[in-house]
Amino acid sequence: MLPLIKINLTECCQITEDIVILGKHNIAVQTYAFNFDEFLEGLKKNNENADVHLSKTILQGLMQKPLKSKILFFFSPNSQFNFISAALLKLQSNLHWLSNIYGYVESAQEYLKPNARPFMYWDGNNLHRIYDITNYDPSSNYINDFGSIYGLASSETEEEMYKHIKANTDNQSWDYSIVPKEHEEIVTIKEKKFVLLHNRYELSK
Repeated sequence: MLPLIKINLTECCQITEDIVILGKHNIAVQTYAFNFDEFLEGLKKNNENADVHLSKTILQGLMQKPLKSKILFFFSPNSQFNFISAALLKLQSNLHWLSNIYGYVESAQEYLKPNARPFMYWDGNNLHRIYDITNYDPSSNYINDFGSIYGLASSETEEEMYKHIKANTDNQSWDYSIVPKEHEEIVTIKEKKFVLLHNRYELSK
C-alpha cells in the first residue's frame, strides 16, 4: 500500500504573478528540454522506459550532492520535446545532472507549462516518486502514461496488462510504467544501492 504525502507548494516553489497572463499566478521553475526522438532512441538503446530512466538520473544526481532545499519535479511532453521542470525556492541551485537525461538540448528559467504534472519530490532527505491517484485502492493495479500530450497520468488497469508492462520484455512500452505496490524500492545504479520511496500525493498552498 502506498502512503499519502502532502506537499505544500509554498515550501518548495516560487509562486509569482505571471508576466504574460495578467492577474494569474504561476510557479517559476528551471526547465530542461530534451529532444523527443533522441530521448526515445536512448531509452530503446538501453532497454529502459521513461519512468526508470528519469527516476534513476534524478536519484543519482541528488545522492551525489544532496540539496537541503525541497524540490518538486514536473514532467511535460509535446510532439518535439519532453520537458523536466524543477520548482524550488532557490532557482539558481545547481541541477546540472539533469542534462544527463537522454536528448538534452537546453535549459532556462520560465513559468510552469500548462500540461506539466508532478512526478518526483525531494523532501531534503529522500526522493519520492509520487502519483496522483483518485480513489486509490491498494488491491488494484495502476500504471503511468508518460506519452499523453495532456500530461502524465496514472490509471487503473487489468492485472494482465500490469504484468506485461512490468516485465517490458519486448521493449515497446517506453511510455508506460507500473505504480509499485510497495512504499520503498532499492535502486542499484553503477553497483551502488539507493532508496527510492513511492507515494501518492496531495498538493496544497
